[in-house]
Amino acid sequence: MLGPVMGGFLVGTLGWESIFLINVPIGAVAAVAAVRVLRIDEVLVDKLHMDYLGAFLWVLSMSSLMLMLGWLGQDGTVTIGAVIALAVFAASIVLFIRRERSIPHPLMDVSVFGVRRFTLVGLSMVMFFLSMSMITILGPFYYEGVLDYDPAIVGIIFMVLPAITMFGSPLVGKMYDAKRFRPYAEAGHIVRAGAFFVMAMGFLIINVPLTIMGFVLMGIGSTLFQTPNNSEMMLALPRKQSALASSIQATTRNLSMAMGISVATILMTLMMGSMDYGAIAGGPLAGELARSIAIATSFGGVLSLIGASISRAGGKLIRREEMGS
Repeated sequence: MLGPVMGGFLVGTLGWESIFLINVPIGAVAAVAAVRVLRIDEVLVDKLHMDYLGAFLWVLSMSSLMLMLGWLGQDGTVTIGAVIALAVFAASIVLFIRRERSIPHPLMDVSVFGVRRFTLVGLSMVMFFLSMSMITILGPFYYEGVLDYDPAIVGIIFMVLPAITMFGSPLVGKMYDAKRFRPYAEAGHIVRAGAFFVMAMGFLIINVPLTIMGFVLMGIGSTLFQTPNNSEMMLALPRKQSALASSIQATTRNLSMAMGISVATILMTLMMGSMDYGAIAGGPLAGELARSIAIATSFGGVLSLIGASISRAGGKLIRREEMGS
């Protein structure tokens, strides 16, 4: 919860570089604590079955995907580099899937995506984090570029969402344990869609209280979504594959967040071109910037509605399977 406030304070006082440097001592302390405190039971094996070629193909595919999105976001045009990156991504991901299906000890057991229940829950998570990360970049553009707010103030505004999530998640967890078969994830997406549209309206008419109301709604929607969806993703596979489910869950989350930032950047570049939006600082382009951010934010609402439809389909499948067993 303190992350946005600390980040805003650091950017406002020490510059944007400080938000990266602060992670060095935090990481060092966490590493020492992990070595001393965490004790994981180890199972020794005679030979490590590591799929090095599969790992290479996976890294190549994800790197080329992010490069393509990054280049598209630079000036909003399709360059030769972006086309090459797209071709490399397509080829490497196809080769990765073919290899993982053909070897006895794959890096990732891609057969789990044949479990429709698991795939639907994962796709719902993609829509969630894709849209969530969009607002993390669009919000600062608005508050600093349109309203000329100090980064520390922006950090306080962004604290609303994690604060609601921190207090609401345990409550939703208890509700989920008491009555599992309720449309928590679907409702979360719908509330978040409303939050995006409310926030977009606030951005458009330059109404700060309305934008903060959007953050409140987004916090409520995120609280409804995350715990039930995470649990259902873990329960979709057999217990012996829980580690695989957890790793795919983490990969899905991080990749979707990175892609969301790229999508938001591409949308802004298409509407306003490549520039330092924060430097507009309430100048003549502030109105145009507000309209562009409102449109991009509305796109996040559309993604949430897509996520709601996916969650609805997944929820029906889960209830049908569970009731049938």
